[in-house]
Amino acid sequence: MSLLRGLADLAFRLSMETAGRRSYDRLIRAADNPREAQARILSEVVRACAGTELGRRYGLASVEGVDDFRARVPISGYEALRGAIARQLETGEPAASPTLPIMYAARAAPRARPNTSR
Repeated sequence: MSLLRGLADLAFRLSMETAGRRSYDRLIRAADNPREAQARILSEVVRACAGTELGRRYGLASVEGVDDFRARVPISGYEALRGAIARQLETGEPAASPTLPIMYAARAAPRARPNTSR
């Protein structure tokens, strides 16, 4: 490990120990089992979004795990979500997300063949 890397790691650890020990501990536990941590976060997000227009469309209230989520929710670009986003911005009702986000970012992605290996 380089001296610079070691100092950066030490600075990070010290800042986390003084300003966010619980957050640091949670991060370290999540790093021990990232698949479990990701599944837990996905579950929290799915629960939060279940009452939205899109959540009802895809049946998020009854999603049971990552594979079930993948089977129900298609990979979508901005255009597929534009209507729900516009309705949420106009009405404030939870259409695309449970709360109004700070901003929606739409960017053009390079055209590529979709990944159909699943």
